[in-house]
Amino acid sequence: MTILVTNDDSVDSPGIYGLISAASRLDDVITVAPKSPKSGVSKSMTFHKMLRANERMIEIDGKDRKLISVSGTPADCVLFALGQFPQKNISLVLSGVNPGDNTSYHSIFTSGTLGACIEGALMGLPAISFSHQSRPENWFNHNGFQLENEVIDLMEMIIRKAMEKGLPPNTNIISVNIPMYYTKETQIMVRPPQTLRFENNVIWEKDPLGNDYFWLGGKEHSEKVRGKDCWELIEKGNVVITPLDIGLYADSDVETIRKWFE
Repeated sequence: MTILVTNDDSVDSPGIYGLISAASRLDDVITVAPKSPKSGVSKSMTFHKMLRANERMIEIDGKDRKLISVSGTPADCVLFALGQFPQKNISLVLSGVNPGDNTSYHSIFTSGTLGACIEGALMGLPAISFSHQSRPENWFNHNGFQLENEVIDLMEMIIRKAMEKGLPPNTNIISVNIPMYYTKETQIMVRPPQTLRFENNVIWEKDPLGNDYFWLGGKEHSEKVRGKDCWELIEKGNVVITPLDIGLYADSDVETIRKWFE
């Protein structure tokens, strides 16, 4: 059996090296990740152009590890790995470590880190995403983002438990958010997502030629709902685990909608 490791920040992100380190303590690992950063692409896939893949070697924990970079999205990487390496018997998908948390439904549905997990879950595989709260300046510039050994030990423990116990019947994905200042004394809490993490903001400016351009962004939502993932991570500083189900079908409302058309 083999663990697939991927991310949305590219094969050059320090976060993926820490995840490889944790996963390789438990099983064989194959790493397939985007060639370039793909933050915010969710589960999008590449159907309109060819993909290219390249191999590289990097030393992690004193051992040479093969990393495969794909010129596509995180979801492309999962599908590529499953299609190109069926002999590996991939049994678990791990995605991360994202430099920045992925709390709230808004982030879950936007994140490429979670998008890889969704693709894995749709293919019938259990999946775990790892995101680490960090300063905003590190969200897209990974030079200042490093994982402490305690964080790698934490990820190993979570992966081990998932492998030994199996995900619960109604859980396809576990989203793990790690606080900025994690220690071995930090609590681990299971919490549901808040709806929004950021307030959307569209900036309208002029380029040097006088043409309009728009920049999508957002500022942090002022409300942290007590008992939800944002509050637990940001206000309490705890590790937050959120079990997710990819089944979006609202079966309890089927009869209500059906009656619309009687």
